[in-house]
Amino acid sequence: MPTLDVGLIGCGRLALGVHLPILERLSSRQAVRLAALADPDPDRRSQAAGRSPAAKQYDDYRQLLRQPGLAGVIVCLPPAQHAEAAVRSLQSGKHLYLEKPLAADPAEGEAILSAWERARTTAMIGFNYRFHPAIREAREIIRSGALGEVLAVQSEFSTCEQPMPEWKRRRASGGGVLLDLASHHIDLARFLLGQEVGEVSCRTLSHRSEGDAASLRLRMVRGALVQTFVSLVSAEEDQIRVFGTEGALRFDRYRSLRPQVIPLRRGRERVRAVWERVSELRAWPLQARKALIPGYEPSYAAALEHFFRSVREERPAAPDLRDGYASLAVVAAAERSAESGETVAVRPVEG
Repeated sequence: MPTLDVGLIGCGRLALGVHLPILERLSSRQAVRLAALADPDPDRRSQAAGRSPAAKQYDDYRQLLRQPGLAGVIVCLPPAQHAEAAVRSLQSGKHLYLEKPLAADPAEGEAILSAWERARTTAMIGFNYRFHPAIREAREIIRSGALGEVLAVQSEFSTCEQPMPEWKRRRASGGGVLLDLASHHIDLARFLLGQEVGEVSCRTLSHRSEGDAASLRLRMVRGALVQTFVSLVSAEEDQIRVFGTEGALRFDRYRSLRPQVIPLRRGRERVRAVWERVSELRAWPLQARKALIPGYEPSYAAALEHFFRSVREERPAAPDLRDGYASLAVVAAAERSAESGETVAVRPVEG
């Protein structure tokens, strides 16, 4: 198998703690080689080079894009820099893995989609949680009809307060909980239910930084209701519950190996309680890895592996940049709702 040379644009916390270790492992499993990395900060560049000393270093990613032999790039920059880097990468003919969100606003997102349409390369957005085993199993359960008609989804996604880079503190530079966390759960609502968001209502709070907590209510185009709370200043939680006419399911990404299906029949509360305790015991290795390994989340590796397989097999990757735009359009509508106090319709995704 020929080696696939890739470049890494942006060497911040996610790149250092997640992408670089995964690329090291994939170098032998999938013949993927990190051949170049770029970051204007010499300290971050030096840290990344310590993990991949053979990679050529650049302080300007535009120089990286001119390096001969690079098949693709992973863009891991602040959201306000996504559009320019993604467009330039696509214009240079590179396959593209772009960390979420797609861009800082829909206009920039449209520019990326336009460049991708002309480039005709493989391009993927970094909604890695789609690759979590529990989420994929939950989607299959929903699609099988086991829950009947889905009526509603309730979710929470929060992280504890931690030091932030300056760009994360201001919406203008791509910060805020809507772009950071809500974009993931908006995408998962679309992924799990197989339908688009029709309208959104949103309220936001600013506790320690701009827009660091929010409550969203979505109505999907076929009527299902979605209620989501997201926060950058609370306990570590990531849970989703789906309610249908024939039952319900729930899963906790931090504590569950697979989703728990809750049937309509009553009288099984004690059995369910025992099963929950057993599930907690079975999940302890996962919880231990999450506690001991910063940034541990198996879906990151699964997402990158899917991207590289798609590049090699010359086939589309999913989720693609249109999925990134769909989530970004909902975030933009949520921001308009938070400002106006009104429910806002979401423009449908074209193409």
